[in-house]
Amino acid sequence: MHMTPYDYLIKYRIKKSSELLISTDYTITEIAHRVGFNHANHFIQSFKKYHKRTPKDFRKFRNEFND
Repeated sequence: MHMTPYDYLIKYRIKKSSELLISTDYTITEIAHRVGFNHANHFIQSFKKYHKRTPKDFRKFRNEFND
């Protein structure tokens, strides 16, 4: 696996949040809480680390791609 349990957990939460960003209209804050982040800012920073864009930009890009 080559990662700490904490890093695995964050990566899993980011994966689940990506699915919610694509398939729902939940707010970024609501998605952050649903996947286990207590603070939206921490969620946004973690998301950006893995996807190189903010959750808002990720959702916008996906919506434009699917139109």
